[in-house]
Amino acid sequence: MKRSIRNLRNNNGSAVSEFGACLAAFFFIAFIPSVNIAAYLAGCYLAEDITGSCADKISKASDKKALSEMVQNMNRRLENGETLAIFKLKAASRPVSVELAVESPEKEHLYDIDNTKTLHLNRTDNLIRYRITTDFVARPFFNLSAVPGIGSVPIIAGPSKITRTIYREIEHPEFLLNTEETLHAQFTKASR
Repeated sequence: MKRSIRNLRNNNGSAVSEFGACLAAFFFIAFIPSVNIAAYLAGCYLAEDITGSCADKISKASDKKALSEMVQNMNRRLENGETLAIFKLKAASRPVSVELAVESPEKEHLYDIDNTKTLHLNRTDNLIRYRITTDFVARPFFNLSAVPGIGSVPIIAGPSKITRTIYREIEHPEFLLNTEETLHAQFTKASR
């Protein structure tokens, strides 16, 4: 009977040491990557929310000068954004870009808002609206770049880019229209 008690005690001691190794493996293999994925998803949600908010404000611009000033202010605020740091989200340089999207049945044409050239497009044949794009970089919550095998995997161990694009109708198209119902805008073809 004494021998069976000794065997039970020996097994209990080995189980405790195995539990410690399993717990460490669980943290490095499952828990920490899951936190990084959750932080990335929170960053995606925040990027989508910021893009929608910027698009709502931009769609209400009453003229080209107000539109350019609005975009510059948004870029300045996002580049200095402290709330983004909580989610390990960083705005790219010039994170907000706005283009005039002119969609005909065949294809879409994009025009920059910063350069000037007069366009004459018929509004009855084309859908004319703003295309707002934001760029962010999401960094992992826990830095796993030194772990062999997964050190370069985006989202889990390395930074990844988040780009969101939203289209918004122009609420004040008066500055784009002349009396013949054609687009008479001061935009040039986008380089993209």
